[in-house]
Amino acid sequence: MFKILPDQPVAPGEKWSYSWQDENGRYSETYTLNSVNDSTILVDYAATSSTITKAEMMGNPTTTKMNNKTTGKIIIDRLTGLLIEKNTSTESNGSTEGGFGDIPVTSKVTAVLKVSSVL
Repeated sequence: MFKILPDQPVAPGEKWSYSWQDENGRYSETYTLNSVNDSTILVDYAATSSTITKAEMMGNPTTTKMNNKTTGKIIIDRLTGLLIEKNTSTESNGSTEGGFGDIPVTSKVTAVLKVSSVL
């Protein structure tokens, strides 16, 4: 969430990516520099992930497997390089398996993260 801009300079239209894997799944993020003005940097954001979550439902162990696709826009302060705002839309599809069978799961989430100074 905090590392957005790459270490090397980029021009509008150029892309950079980050990918990683942990015990909960595989993740991939792609950023595209959209535009730069006097005060902000606008970045297009796209991400995919495949996750596995283990939990318990009514005393029974469950495993939820999801495939997620996210798109959005990020606004960065040009002077500080810090995030100002991140707007994303995520669509997820998968299933939850447990002692009660296999249940399909879908979700759509729209999120807006705004950062402001407390001073």
